Amino acid sequence: ISLEDRYDPPANFLEIEILNPETHGFGNKRYTDYEIRMKTNLPVFRIKECSVRRRYS
Repeated sequence: ISLEDRYDPPANFLEIEILNPETHGFGNKRYTDYEIRMKTNLPVFRIKECSVRRRYS
């Protein structure tokens, strides 16, 4: 087995990224939201790419 064969990308993948955090408000009313981006080719998922923003207080 060659070195390239050992490190080929897997046939199936699930990538999850946390991006673009933004902090809003002041003092006790402060919160951060961020983008979650998912990409996959796994057959169990109907949607292959999606992105959503979530809030963390």
